[in-house]
Amino acid sequence: MAPRVSANALDRQGNTTKMTNPWLDIPEVDYVGHMSSPTVNQRPVLSRLLGDALESIRPRTVLVLGCSTGNGLEHVNPKVTSRVTVVDLNPAYLLRLGERFPNPGFELDIRCADPTEVVLEREAFDLVHAGLVLEYVEWPLLLPRVAEVRWCSQRRPTDTIRVDSSGHANHFRQPAVVGVAVSLCRTRGAR
Repeated sequence: MAPRVSANALDRQGNTTKMTNPWLDIPEVDYVGHMSSPTVNQRPVLSRLLGDALESIRPRTVLVLGCSTGNGLEHVNPKVTSRVTVVDLNPAYLLRLGERFPNPGFELDIRCADPTEVVLEREAFDLVHAGLVLEYVEWPLLLPRVAEVRWCSQRRPTDTIRVDSSGHANHFRQPAVVGVAVSLCRTRGAR
């Protein structure tokens, strides 16, 4: 099943944003090279964090905010996850993502938008993952919006925000922002 690209994903070259975003000016090869360099080494960490979240949550539907070129999507198990929606501001990154995953075995919905402004379906995702995103967006605006799209049906006492920081998972009942990646998920038996 080929990726579905939102209508504006290929047209958006920064002209539709209110201000020029510096992420639109960083070429994909520079970003991936930087994140993969031995001195930074965040690319494999971010991939592992998404892989760990996918393995532990086993979601049917996933939303990845700030997906870049799809780092970590290789961990999606199509026998478990039927739909992945990805959002990034940079159209060049999304084109590369589509090239990397031409027939992923799951529905891949690629959307080019600012994560704080993207239109998302309510109560549609079992897992929302944002790796290295909250540091660069207005997170007080983003987290309430994500909570609306995340929780399928009504919130339960076990619904948590999982914050991964340097590979350590912590669970919070209230939004908390630290570290490398945030996954909103429904965990079983969280305290």
